[in-house]
Amino acid sequence: DYAYMGLDVTDSSWNSQLSSPSDMVVDDEKNVYIVTRGSKTDEGCVVALDPYLKVRFVICEFINEQGLVDRFNRPQGMFVSKDYIWVCDTENQRIVVFDREGNFVKQLWKPESQLFRDDAGYTPIAIAVDKYNRVYVVSNSTSEGIIMMTEDGEFTGFVGAQATTMSTWEILMRRFQSSTQRENSDSKASTEYRNVSITEEGFIYA
Repeated sequence: DYAYMGLDVTDSSWNSQLSSPSDMVVDDEKNVYIVTRGSKTDEGCVVALDPYLKVRFVICEFINEQGLVDRFNRPQGMFVSKDYIWVCDTENQRIVVFDREGNFVKQLWKPESQLFRDDAGYTPIAIAVDKYNRVYVVSNSTSEGIIMMTEDGEFTGFVGAQATTMSTWEILMRRFQSSTQRENSDSKASTEYRNVSITEEGFIYA
């Protein structure tokens, strides 16, 4: 019920926004955060609710570090740590960070590392942050594993890279392949992760 939540019931855009939630998080004070994708490009919001599901604040646009009005572009994942709200702004290929009152803090772009393939994209869809502020990001276009970086976006490595497997048919076909074809099959990408979560003890699940 939009009226109960405290949203503007005359604003029809909420039907579009809240009909396509992509993630929901509950913080240590029982506040609820919903990230929505919207139905169009350059849409998406973060809706923060109190424990009684009344609106605390809504972030659909914000002022970035350059003093410009900025918007999400179909965000997907989100995480709330002790001090910050971390949003996967998927189509803008970045992580946007706010304090827990909804004020913009910073944005983290694709980390730089020679470990990334030249053709590797960066489309973050899920995120988790441990108690030491180590950031774990699942990118829809990254098959090397979960990206690990510092809270300032400095790349520190991949975790949880999955070993590739070959079906019985693929193993049989290798007997009839040339050396070049075998090299190509050896470079087969591993399965990509779709989500990530972390426990209070620091155990990561994906």
